[in-house]
Amino acid sequence: MNKMTVQCIDSSTMTHQQLRSFIQIMKEAIGATSGKRSNYIVELGLDLTSPFAFLLGRDNFTQEQKVFAEGIFCIVMNIPMRRQEQLWINGTTWYPKNKNRVEAPMEQSRLDYDFMMEISDRPKDWEEILKVSSTTFTKLTKGDIAPYDLIRPSIALMQFGFPEPEQFFTRL
Repeated sequence: MNKMTVQCIDSSTMTHQQLRSFIQIMKEAIGATSGKRSNYIVELGLDLTSPFAFLLGRDNFTQEQKVFAEGIFCIVMNIPMRRQEQLWINGTTWYPKNKNRVEAPMEQSRLDYDFMMEISDRPKDWEEILKVSSTTFTKLTKGDIAPYDLIRPSIALMQFGFPEPEQFFTRL
């Protein structure tokens, strides 16, 4: 069996604000915030979850996608627009930490809306990552759910590549 190599941008030197800017600027460049994606972006195969994928890693980025991400990195870091091939590493360095998290058993927890909005302020991004409707997302963040309805979102975060999905949950 072949072992999959997950590559991502080494974000270990980026501040929280730079990470947030990377996500926001890329979403704007993709057209995800306006809902209008150019043929260029469609051809690249990018969507509103792409900024997260570049930070968390995938095994199949194309060369064109990598160059796009490197360009956004240059803008965020205010450096000349040049290839940044040294950015790509195996594994992830982005471990979002919820400093306001209050640990609790799953049946006494909810998705932490405030923490999620610190990372990306568009609920639509999270609905896409979690594969839920806006109504379900609202229920998950308010705790208006059955005790084990958080299993699916927890697994969805893990499947998407978030290394510590529990960081997205807090006590009701």
